[in-house]
Amino acid sequence: MSKLKMEFYDAALGVEFSVTWKDEEEFRRAKAFLTELAGPSAGRAAPDEPEYYYFETHEQCLALFRFQRELRGPAR
Repeated sequence: MSKLKMEFYDAALGVEFSVTWKDEEEFRRAKAFLTELAGPSAGRAAPDEPEYYYFETHEQCLALFRFQRELRGPAR
């Protein structure tokens, strides 16, 4: 499942968190969004580890959360 997981660091708050996308399509769309938002991933600690993204601002983190809500639609 780690191939659909991404790890994040919000430098403004000093908080680390992760997101696991539901499928390859969500992962692909998230990766494209994140590349536009924050640049390419900082890489992986090891080949089987999640991709890692570094947010310089908390606004970038909030943009990810908005993207996630829009991608998944309204809560049921």
